[in-house]
Amino acid sequence: MIVNTDESLLYLQGRLLESDSPFAIDTETTWADSLADRRIIGISVAVEDETFYIPVAHEFDPFIPELLRAKNIESVPYELFLVHRDVVMHNAKFDVQMLQQLNLIINTDRLWDTMLMSHYINEYPPHGLKELAFKHLGYDEPKAYKDAMTRMRKNGDGKQEAIPAMGMAIYAEQDAKMTLELFHKLWDDFRIYQNIWTEFDRPFMLVLKNIEQQGLRVNLPEAQRQSALAAKRMADIRTMLGFDPAKPSQLARKLFEIPPIGLGLKPPPAGKSGRPRMPEAYLTSIGHPVTALALEYRGLVKAKSSYFDAYVRLASRENARIHPTFKQHGTVTGRMSCADPNLQQIPRDSEIKKLFLPDEGFELWEFDYRNIEMRLAAVYAKEESMLETFRNEGDVHQMVANQLGIERQLAKIVNFLIIYGGREKRLAIQIGCTVAKAASILGDYRQAYPGLFTVAENAEYKAACNGYVQMWSGRRRHFMYPSEYHKAFNAVIQGGAFEIVKRAGLLLYQYGYDLRNQVHDSWWIQLAPGADRNKVRELMEDWTESSFGLKFTTDEKRLHGVQH
Repeated sequence: MIVNTDESLLYLQGRLLESDSPFAIDTETTWADSLADRRIIGISVAVEDETFYIPVAHEFDPFIPELLRAKNIESVPYELFLVHRDVVMHNAKFDVQMLQQLNLIINTDRLWDTMLMSHYINEYPPHGLKELAFKHLGYDEPKAYKDAMTRMRKNGDGKQEAIPAMGMAIYAEQDAKMTLELFHKLWDDFRIYQNIWTEFDRPFMLVLKNIEQQGLRVNLPEAQRQSALAAKRMADIRTMLGFDPAKPSQLARKLFEIPPIGLGLKPPPAGKSGRPRMPEAYLTSIGHPVTALALEYRGLVKAKSSYFDAYVRLASRENARIHPTFKQHGTVTGRMSCADPNLQQIPRDSEIKKLFLPDEGFELWEFDYRNIEMRLAAVYAKEESMLETFRNEGDVHQMVANQLGIERQLAKIVNFLIIYGGREKRLAIQIGCTVAKAASILGDYRQAYPGLFTVAENAEYKAACNGYVQMWSGRRRHFMYPSEYHKAFNAVIQGGAFEIVKRAGLLLYQYGYDLRNQVHDSWWIQLAPGADRNKVRELMEDWTESSFGLKFTTDEKRLHGVQH
């Protein structure tokens, strides 16, 4: 039903008030690179066996009188959806932001998200509405209807808002109906996670929504300048080398062909493709000017495309801020992913962070957990020498290096290899040695720190028995294939580490701190000059000691000072 008259709006209000069963909401919006530039076009609602569509900003519709369309936005009361019943959305974080453009309020204490429900039950994609509806409900959108939508969009120069409301209503109401039916279909499998959702992940979703809406100021002129400098340096490197180091075939020819064509190096073990793999660790181990330039080139390509150019392209036209999209369902590990732009990829120690600015009169600070994954691994393994090193804020990588008689960098690689589920072949590829040598290094490590291997093997056994492992928070990481069971300890550590970061963010938000970004294991917070930073660290750290028997400490770093 098209809701574009006072009578139809009153009827929808009545349907929402007459029952306490769940109802679903979906929004249709314009398309734009920046989240902040998206605008709501219409709202679809599914209430039990009936569906509705509220047109908000369609450009033209011959079937809806102009006067009624024009008054529609003002005629929707802000409390329309503020009813005492569960509200269901698919990608709720986005829909709630869009509804707020019209000042429409929902009861977030009774909010459910079928996209995240699907991720709880099985982390593996797909999690899109159409794919899940096909999988669980047997919905398959007719090709004729897809073609009709495409034609209507094409007739309007590709714009969503050019589709007539009558045409959009069929599509939108179906999405709301699918969302509601999917909620009922998933509920039995999701039920065991509902407490984690209501206590932690739903509030965390709303924290992320606030961060996305606030956005981050970007120094766009500096980003453009850095992009130009990167392009020039890349051209210089290509000239110096005489080939494009971004192309694996050309780099391999230079490294492995016999002189004078190449350097005559022994190729490392081949990957699945049959070609030599040349990861960063391998190129670093060569220590030749050619590999140094190749590594620099890789970094420049990444910085130019993923950072400088992306920030310029995605910054909001209105306020030069980027409004990223954080995806709680974006990985199978339990960590988040991020898009448009991907702020999760910013290197830990990078000048790129200086491109982000606080609001005028404030400072932007980063509070980063130290060695969070290694600390959690030591807690699980009960490795006392590691725990004692962490209690004294020592260097655990140097401690392992001293114990095994190896270089610190190698000790660091091995430490992370263990908690990431790597084996001899992986280590051999990373450091460019024989499998036998890698096996010897891991054998010495096992003898020195048996607890890490024991807990990793126990996690693998539990994954094989149950098809999942459980993190300290109660979240589960599921495995589809037996070949993945060796990743079980990594799942407990990587996912569990982010659960710590998540709880810290919730505490900070509850205490009124202005969170602006989440990167790796850190929170970026906007603070007034002279604000008590010790309180931030106490909130992030103190609860971990009582929970794990080891304090997970943080470092702080000012990214930018007061802006004038």
